[in-house]
Amino acid sequence: MKNIDYSTSFRIPVDVSFTIDGLSVSANGVSIYFKGEVFSLVSDTKCDIDLSFDDTLRVYLKPHSDGIIREYYYFDGIWSGYDEITVAETKLSGIGVFIRRGDVSFFLSLDFPYSVINHEGSRITIGCDPLDMITKENIYTPHTLTIGACRLTGTMSGKYDLGEIEGFSEYILSRMPVNFRGERPITITTCITNRMTNVRDGRIFYSMY
Repeated sequence: MKNIDYSTSFRIPVDVSFTIDGLSVSANGVSIYFKGEVFSLVSDTKCDIDLSFDDTLRVYLKPHSDGIIREYYYFDGIWSGYDEITVAETKLSGIGVFIRRGDVSFFLSLDFPYSVINHEGSRITIGCDPLDMITKENIYTPHTLTIGACRLTGTMSGKYDLGEIEGFSEYILSRMPVNFRGERPITITTCITNRMTNVRDGRIFYSMY
């Protein structure tokens, strides 16, 4: 088995630059490119859109009138310069997208437990349908989206490189540490799915009797 260096972070610095028609994303000497609308929305009213990037893409919306934000999504366009794209998702929710080039995997993830990811060829959209009320008097801020990068190891676990697993885990821990470091209680529930369940003395059981 290939030796993997665990002594340094798997997540590596990423540089994101806005271009005339999209984004340029670079890390470790390689780049990928996005051409299209970085952020799009479906709402009852027109909104002025302002974008910024530090470690995450941040969006500020100024509604022209009161209404409802029905849907918003990032990256209405196409990506280029990559080798392959892999989507991480469950049947209930999208998790993130890995865009690989050379020895680097760039990842895109909405900073929110739920997201909808659509992927077809070179097109990827990541967003959600919040159904939030917006007012002319207030700035609306959608969930941020993180663009990160990690070093690939060449060792796969299923359809993911170990570097992607470790690097994405580092992102989760840094982005939402309160959820994973014992600073708040966690409630766990369990149930036999046919609903004919008995609970007694800390045990859950089912009987035909």
